[in-house]
Amino acid sequence: MVEDRQKLALLSDNHLRVVLHSFFVGGKKNPTLKIEIEAILSAAITSFKDISNLTMNDINQLIEAQKRELEQKLALITGNALNVLMKEREAHEAKIAEIDAKLKSIGREIGLDFAEGDSTSSVKRQRIAAGTDISETILNELRKTSQGLSQVALSEVTGLPYSAVINWVKQNPDKVRAEGERRGRKVYLI
Repeated sequence: MVEDRQKLALLSDNHLRVVLHSFFVGGKKNPTLKIEIEAILSAAITSFKDISNLTMNDINQLIEAQKRELEQKLALITGNALNVLMKEREAHEAKIAEIDAKLKSIGREIGLDFAEGDSTSSVKRQRIAAGTDISETILNELRKTSQGLSQVALSEVTGLPYSAVINWVKQNPDKVRAEGERRGRKVYLI
Protein backbone atom coordinates (compact mmCIF):
# COMPACT_ATOMS: atom_id res chain seq x y z
CA MET A 1 0.00 0.00 0.00
CA VAL A 2 2.82 2.42 0.89
CA GLU A 3 4.62 1.54 -2.32
CA ASP A 4 1.48 2.27 -4.35
CA ARG A 5 1.07 5.63 -2.63
CA GLN A 6 4.69 6.47 -3.43
CA LYS A 7 4.19 5.56 -7.09
CA LEU A 8 1.08 7.73 -7.23
CA ALA A 9 2.96 10.64 -5.68
CA LEU A 10 5.80 10.14 -8.15
CA LEU A 11 3.42 10.26 -11.11
CA SER A 12 1.70 13.37 -9.73
CA ASP A 13 5.01 15.12 -9.07
CA ASN A 14 5.45 18.50 -10.79
CA HIS A 15 9.12 17.71 -11.37
CA LEU A 16 8.11 14.92 -13.75
CA ARG A 17 5.87 17.33 -15.70
CA VAL A 18 8.66 19.93 -15.93
CA VAL A 19 11.23 17.36 -17.08
CA LEU A 20 8.82 15.96 -19.69
CA HIS A 21 8.03 19.41 -20.96
CA SER A 22 11.74 20.29 -21.19
CA PHE A 23 12.49 17.07 -23.03
CA PHE A 24 9.68 17.31 -25.61
CA VAL A 25 9.46 21.07 -26.14
CA GLY A 26 13.18 21.78 -26.41
CA GLY A 27 14.63 21.34 -29.89
CA LYS A 28 17.36 18.78 -29.26
CA LYS A 29 16.53 15.76 -27.01
CA ASN A 30 18.82 15.88 -23.99
CA PRO A 31 20.15 12.34 -23.20
CA THR A 32 20.42 13.16 -19.49
CA LEU A 33 16.76 14.16 -19.36
CA LYS A 34 15.83 11.03 -21.29
CA ILE A 35 17.60 8.82 -18.69
CA GLU A 36 15.93 10.70 -15.82
CA ILE A 37 12.45 10.45 -17.35
CA GLU A 38 12.86 6.74 -18.12
CA ALA A 39 14.06 6.08 -14.57
CA ILE A 40 11.06 7.92 -13.04
CA LEU A 41 8.51 6.29 -15.35
CA SER A 42 10.05 2.81 -15.00
CA ALA A 43 9.81 3.11 -11.21
CA ALA A 44 6.14 4.05 -11.37
CA ILE A 45 4.95 2.11 -14.43
CA THR A 46 6.21 -1.48 -14.53
CA SER A 47 5.46 -1.96 -18.24
CA PHE A 48 7.29 1.21 -19.31
CA LYS A 49 10.40 0.58 -21.43
CA ASP A 50 11.55 3.39 -23.73
CA ILE A 51 10.59 6.98 -24.38
CA SER A 52 12.19 7.22 -27.82
CA ASN A 53 9.11 6.58 -29.97
CA LEU A 54 6.55 8.28 -27.72
CA THR A 55 5.07 11.75 -27.84
CA MET A 56 4.27 14.01 -24.89
CA ASN A 57 0.59 13.08 -25.35
CA ASP A 58 1.42 9.32 -25.24
CA ILE A 59 3.37 9.80 -22.01
CA ASN A 60 0.53 11.82 -20.45
CA GLN A 61 -1.96 9.08 -21.35
CA LEU A 62 0.31 6.42 -19.81
CA ILE A 63 0.69 8.46 -16.64
CA GLU A 64 -3.06 9.10 -16.29
CA ALA A 65 -3.90 5.42 -16.91
CA GLN A 66 -1.36 4.33 -14.29
CA LYS A 67 -2.69 6.91 -11.81
CA ARG A 68 -6.26 5.63 -12.27
CA GLU A 69 -5.10 2.04 -11.77
CA LEU A 70 -3.21 2.93 -8.60
CA GLU A 71 -6.11 4.97 -7.23
CA GLN A 72 -8.49 2.04 -7.80
CA LYS A 73 -6.09 -0.33 -6.10
CA LEU A 74 -5.70 2.00 -3.12
CA ALA A 75 -9.47 2.43 -2.92
CA LEU A 76 -9.88 -1.35 -2.70
CA ILE A 77 -7.23 -1.64 -0.02
CA THR A 78 -8.51 1.23 2.11
CA GLY A 79 -12.16 0.90 1.16
CA ASN A 80 -15.11 -0.15 3.23
CA ALA A 81 -14.76 -3.82 2.33
CA LEU A 82 -11.53 -4.08 4.29
CA ASN A 83 -12.93 -2.15 7.24
CA VAL A 84 -16.07 -4.28 7.27
CA LEU A 85 -14.01 -7.47 7.28
CA MET A 86 -11.79 -6.17 10.08
CA LYS A 87 -14.84 -5.27 12.21
CA GLU A 88 -16.39 -8.67 11.47
CA ARG A 89 -13.18 -10.38 12.57
CA GLU A 90 -13.14 -8.38 15.82
CA ALA A 91 -16.76 -9.42 16.47
CA HIS A 92 -15.87 -13.08 15.91
CA GLU A 93 -12.86 -12.79 18.22
CA ALA A 94 -15.10 -11.30 20.91
CA LYS A 95 -17.56 -14.18 20.43
CA ILE A 96 -14.72 -16.73 20.71
CA ALA A 97 -13.53 -15.07 23.93
CA GLU A 98 -17.07 -15.29 25.30
CA ILE A 99 -17.30 -19.00 24.37
CA ASP A 100 -13.88 -19.66 25.97
CA ALA A 101 -15.09 -18.02 29.19
CA LYS A 102 -18.20 -20.24 29.19
CA LEU A 103 -16.08 -23.34 28.53
CA LYS A 104 -13.78 -22.45 31.42
CA SER A 105 -16.76 -21.97 33.71
CA ILE A 106 -18.25 -25.33 32.71
CA GLY A 107 -14.82 -26.93 32.91
CA ARG A 108 -14.41 -25.81 36.52
CA GLU A 109 -17.81 -27.25 37.36
CA ILE A 110 -16.94 -30.68 35.98
CA GLY A 111 -13.37 -30.82 37.24
CA LEU A 112 -11.39 -29.69 34.23
CA ASP A 113 -8.75 -27.04 34.71
CA PHE A 114 -8.24 -24.60 31.85
CA ALA A 115 -4.96 -22.78 32.31
CA GLU A 116 -5.03 -19.09 31.37
CA GLY A 117 -4.52 -18.69 27.64
CA ASP A 118 -5.26 -22.33 26.89
CA SER A 119 -7.82 -23.22 24.31
CA THR A 120 -10.25 -26.08 24.71
CA SER A 121 -7.89 -28.35 22.81
CA SER A 122 -5.34 -28.18 25.60
CA VAL A 123 -7.45 -29.17 28.59
CA LYS A 124 -5.48 -30.11 31.66
CA ARG A 125 -7.20 -32.62 33.87
CA GLN A 126 -6.82 -32.46 37.61
CA ARG A 127 -4.67 -35.26 38.94
CA ILE A 128 -5.46 -37.25 42.04
CA ALA A 129 -2.48 -37.07 44.36
CA ALA A 130 -0.69 -40.36 44.86
CA GLY A 131 -1.84 -42.11 48.01
CA THR A 132 -5.16 -40.24 48.13
CA ASP A 133 -7.93 -42.53 49.25
CA ILE A 134 -10.88 -41.44 47.15
CA SER A 135 -13.36 -43.45 49.21
CA GLU A 136 -12.27 -41.91 52.50
CA THR A 137 -12.21 -38.40 51.07
CA ILE A 138 -15.73 -38.67 49.63
CA LEU A 139 -17.19 -40.48 52.62
CA ASN A 140 -15.72 -37.90 55.05
CA GLU A 141 -17.39 -35.07 53.16
CA LEU A 142 -20.73 -36.91 52.99
CA ARG A 143 -20.63 -37.58 56.76
CA LYS A 144 -20.51 -33.81 57.36
CA THR A 145 -23.98 -33.26 55.85
CA SER A 146 -27.25 -35.09 56.18
CA GLN A 147 -28.79 -33.40 53.12
CA GLY A 148 -26.30 -35.03 50.75
CA LEU A 149 -24.20 -33.24 48.15
CA SER A 150 -24.48 -32.89 44.44
CA GLN A 151 -21.75 -34.61 42.46
CA VAL A 152 -20.45 -31.18 41.37
CA ALA A 153 -20.36 -29.90 44.97
CA LEU A 154 -18.70 -33.13 46.09
CA SER A 155 -16.04 -32.65 43.44
CA GLU A 156 -15.46 -29.06 44.59
CA VAL A 157 -15.21 -29.76 48.32
CA THR A 158 -13.00 -32.82 47.93
CA GLY A 159 -10.80 -31.32 45.22
CA LEU A 160 -11.30 -34.47 43.15
CA PRO A 161 -12.08 -34.38 39.45
CA TYR A 162 -15.77 -34.52 38.67
CA SER A 163 -15.26 -37.65 36.58
CA ALA A 164 -13.55 -39.40 39.52
CA VAL A 165 -16.53 -38.60 41.74
CA ILE A 166 -19.00 -39.94 39.14
CA ASN A 167 -17.02 -43.14 38.70
CA TRP A 168 -16.69 -43.67 42.44
CA VAL A 169 -20.45 -43.18 42.96
CA LYS A 170 -21.21 -45.75 40.23
CA GLN A 171 -18.75 -48.25 41.69
CA ASN A 172 -19.99 -47.94 45.30
CA PRO A 173 -23.78 -48.44 45.36
CA ASP A 174 -23.40 -50.25 48.68
CA LYS A 175 -21.98 -47.14 50.43
CA VAL A 176 -23.97 -44.31 48.79
CA ARG A 177 -27.17 -43.73 46.89
CA ALA A 178 -27.64 -41.13 44.18
CA GLU A 179 -30.82 -39.34 43.19
CA GLY A 180 -31.53 -36.96 40.36
CA GLU A 181 -30.16 -36.38 36.91
CA ARG A 182 -26.82 -35.23 35.62
CA ARG A 183 -25.24 -32.35 37.52
CA GLY A 184 -28.15 -31.94 39.89
CA ARG A 185 -27.70 -35.53 40.97
CA LYS A 186 -27.28 -35.72 44.76
CA VAL A 187 -25.26 -38.30 46.63
CA TYR A 188 -26.29 -39.54 50.09
CA LEU A 189 -24.69 -41.92 52.58
CA ILE A 190 -26.54 -45.19 53.06
